[in-house]
Amino acid sequence: MTTPKSLADQFIEVMAALRDIEPTNDEPMRHQMRTAKRLAESIIEHALRNAWELASCARSLPKESKDIVDEALKVHLGREGKS
Repeated sequence: MTTPKSLADQFIEVMAALRDIEPTNDEPMRHQMRTAKRLAESIIEHALRNAWELASCARSLPKESKDIVDEALKVHLGREGKS
């Protein structure tokens, strides 16, 4: 059984495959090949941007949730002290 490739390895393979798509001007399907390459690169670019945003959000959640809980406790404890 083969070991599944890591995401990084898959990314490198895809980028290498895209790099190799360089049709010459005598290639009858050059426009379609260039369009497919451009679309694939655009998809990867958007996926990376979205993944970065999600990772940044996930990394900030523990601190932000702690801040929210701390603030809620201050408000709650402040009300208890006034009773």
